[in-house]
Amino acid sequence: GHTRTYSINGAFDAVKVRNFPDGLWFELKYESSQILLDIKALNDYGGYVSRGSYLLDEYAVGDLSYWGNSFSWDKVPTWRNARKNRAVRDDEIDRLAKHSIIMLGISPSGFTYNEEGASDTARRVKERNAMTNTTTKILWYWNSHNAWSRYRAYNDFNWDEWARKDPVTGEWIRDGGYGEGRRYYNQSVPEMREWWIRSCMDFLKSDEGQYFDG
Repeated sequence: GHTRTYSINGAFDAVKVRNFPDGLWFELKYESSQILLDIKALNDYGGYVSRGSYLLDEYAVGDLSYWGNSFSWDKVPTWRNARKNRAVRDDEIDRLAKHSIIMLGISPSGFTYNEEGASDTARRVKERNAMTNTTTKILWYWNSHNAWSRYRAYNDFNWDEWARKDPVTGEWIRDGGYGEGRRYYNQSVPEMREWWIRSCMDFLKSDEGQYFDG
């Protein structure tokens, strides 16, 4: 008998179920007009969601080759999308440091710029890793399509020429998100692409990898 567990958004949380048997997992999905049989292999946790809120987003890593000989099924590696506008508390650093991979860089975390908040959070996580003999890989979030706010890198961004505009009205095209919406990069401009790559490489000076979105 296995206990069924659900995340905040209703997705099945297989990572919470202990002592999986070998073989396949069979699950009935009840929809308004039909019942579906979902069959999944238990050797890949990549399709299972664990949490719903931003700071607590946890997803199991399906591709295990990244970990080399250090991987063991005794502890399934998880990653966390950590984004917070306010300062990150010490207890939150404790939780972040327990994860194999975390993604930073989309919120300022109590600082003026996202870069500052991510660098500070990464430093504190690494310090906690050293104290607890754990390892956490740090990934930097960088969007290739939408211009998220609060990046220091935008101090060198030419909004008039590098952001997409409506050809009729001349107004910036926005995604309809928060506030007036985020503006879009104009990837057809070579200078914009050079700026994007240069900013990406600057991020890598302090982090261990990139998470590209867009």
